[in-house]
Amino acid sequence: LNAPIKGRQGIYGVLQIKAPSDFYFAGTQRNFINMLANTAGSALENASLFDQSHRLNEDLKLVNETSRKLNSNMNFDEMITYLKQQLGNAFRPSQIGFVFYSEDGNYEASELSTEYFLSNKSEEYISFVAEHFKGGNESLFDASFSNTINRPSRYESLISTPITNQEETIGFVICMHENPYYFSFDNFKLLRSLIGHSSLALTNFLLREQLRELANKDYLTKLYVRRYLDNVIA
Repeated sequence: LNAPIKGRQGIYGVLQIKAPSDFYFAGTQRNFINMLANTAGSALENASLFDQSHRLNEDLKLVNETSRKLNSNMNFDEMITYLKQQLGNAFRPSQIGFVFYSEDGNYEASELSTEYFLSNKSEEYISFVAEHFKGGNESLFDASFSNTINRPSRYESLISTPITNQEETIGFVICMHENPYYFSFDNFKLLRSLIGHSSLALTNFLLREQLRELANKDYLTKLYVRRYLDNVIA
């Protein structure tokens, strides 16, 4: 006898009862088993929804805390260092990379990335993600990278999301792990939310630096203006 373990939002499994072939389940027995399965389904669903709401609440607290911290009086390196710490605590990845585009369209990994991204070994992953975002694609979720590129790879699980400024991609963040299917889809969604909220603080700092440079340098010659030199000398 098979009874679906179901709640209001779906079926979570099957309660299976085996008996000898000559055994007959009476109507009251069938009703009881069906009621038992429905009760179990409701309990499983409530537990699942509770865990989900608790996880969403924790994720929201993480996003709000990170946004508040990044919008405080921090320089760019402090922002990246803090963001790296938050990503490490949230996802436990083996490697975290922060890659930014230059004015000529090339890309370079930040020195505050984990050590692996400062070596040539990471070029395969960085170029793959850069090419993905070059086509205007959204965040990347790859649970088996070796299958994607059709050859063995050191890091199998990869999640990445762009750092944008008014729909223009100025860089991206990569989290990687050796094990396939290491990151969950919830991890992927949290990364998108976390970097989406952090992008504003990062781009605002870069814009402030650009404005400061424009104010301190002559537009034509790119030499420092007299006021800046006077301030430095003073």
